[in-house]
Formats: sequence, C-alpha cells, structure tokens
Amino acid sequence: MDLWNLATFISIFNIILLGALLSVYISNFLLLKSKFSLGLIIFALLILLHNLANIYFQATMMKEVLFGSSDFACLLNGLEALGLLSLVYVTWKPDA
Repeated sequence: MDLWNLATFISIFNIILLGALLSVYISNFLLLKSKFSLGLIIFALLILLHNLANIYFQATMMKEVLFGSSDFACLLNGLEALGLLSLVYVTWKPDA
C-alpha cells in the first residue's frame, strides 16, 4: 500500500469517527438546545467537509502533486485521527 492510499484510508477512518461524534452531538443538541452542542456540530461538520475534500483531491489529483507530499498527508491525517479518537474516547467514556 502506498502512502496516498494510506492517507485516503485514514481520511475514511476520520469520516467514520466524525459520524459517530456527530450522532452524539446532534442528540445532545436536540435534548439540551445548548449553543455549545451546536458549536460542536458545526465544528464536526467542517472537519467532515475537510476529509471529504481531502479524499476527492487525493483521488483526482494524485498525479499532479509534488513527489514526497504523501508523507505529509499521512502525517496530518494521522494526527487528525488521533485527535478524533481522543474526542470519541472522552465522549463515550463512562463517568467514574
């Protein structure tokens, strides 16, 4: 698997994580009607849009990008995945 395919796979994984987070954020907003929940929904939707655009550009423009940029795409997508995993953990972590 080359690094562009890995970067695309990580973006798809990020979209799955964002879908899980959005389901919680939307249900919280419908229950609480708080501005903070609405802000979380907007934030998650913008990151979702970023990942969808990322997949599109990786699929259609791979031949036009600079050699070696796939390393940075994997790094950035991986860091984003770690951040989203921490949000998923905090969101579903049972209170002690």
